[in-house]
Amino acid sequence: MKYERTENRSAFYYSKNLLDRLLRLNVITVNEYEKILNINAEYYCCTDLIHC
Repeated sequence: MKYERTENRSAFYYSKNLLDRLLRLNVITVNEYEKILNINAEYYCCTDLIHC
């Protein structure tokens, strides 16, 4: 169980970093960024990490 949580958090951080890069490159808008980030947080059960 602990391994699964660590794996989910790692995957969430990876996706967040990719989204950050896309946002900086102006490939996506802030609105799209927030929507995708929320979807990823729910999928990986990391809603407490959204603002990290």
